[in-house]
Amino acid sequence: MMNILPITADEFGIPRSACEYIDWVDNHKLMVSQDEELITIWRLNKDRLVKVFKEEALPLAKFLKAKFSGRSDIKITHMLGSQSYDAEFQCEDDDLKYVEVTDSIMDEDERARMEILDREGTVPYLAKVKKTATKHRGGKAYVDKNSPAVFSYNELTTCAFEKVARVVDKKIGNHEKYEESTALLVSFDDMSVVYKHECDFFRKSIAERYANVESNFSWLFLIGVVRGTFYEFCLKGKQPCFKAIG
Repeated sequence: MMNILPITADEFGIPRSACEYIDWVDNHKLMVSQDEELITIWRLNKDRLVKVFKEEALPLAKFLKAKFSGRSDIKITHMLGSQSYDAEFQCEDDDLKYVEVTDSIMDEDERARMEILDREGTVPYLAKVKKTATKHRGGKAYVDKNSPAVFSYNELTTCAFEKVARVVDKKIGNHEKYEESTALLVSFDDMSVVYKHECDFFRKSIAERYANVESNFSWLFLIGVVRGTFYEFCLKGKQPCFKAIG
């Protein structure tokens, strides 16, 4: 499929400062937001580079804003390919060298919701998704019409935590070898992580789940795609820290 996103594979693999990388991402995001066809492709992940940009570049840019705001010594190289990381970092006084990025939002049900949204114009936020058949047999996804249209912040926060836990468990459990000083960066939907009790629940749930886990990752970073909420957990026995960016 021809890539119509205003970005090419050649733009990856270029070392950039944190500010340059954030500007690069913001400029392309603005271009996408002004084109209806690109918005549809973006929503449905219909293009390989769209998927990489959406699920890796956007979280990396938000991560840079949250963790390295104002730093001029940070260099990031976003890589395409099959290496064990997605981005290489150069930091004068930081042990971080590599970042593996994964998305907790676009699971199978969320992809189906985006298909329904594109087809029907609306879709309930957390409605249960059902399918008439597999996609290659011409099946379609639909939602349970009896699902509630309104959800509490507690339900939304619990859903976000469960999605994060599924992808982190999978990454940690696959026992893949990672380079020393590699962090796992997970993007999540932080729309519900607003008030103190939701922030505390989310942070405590993650900290307790991975307090004594054995992992090849040195850090676990969580970055919210809506509000930029940032969590940082050291997987080497230190206490986790928390930072929220409104």
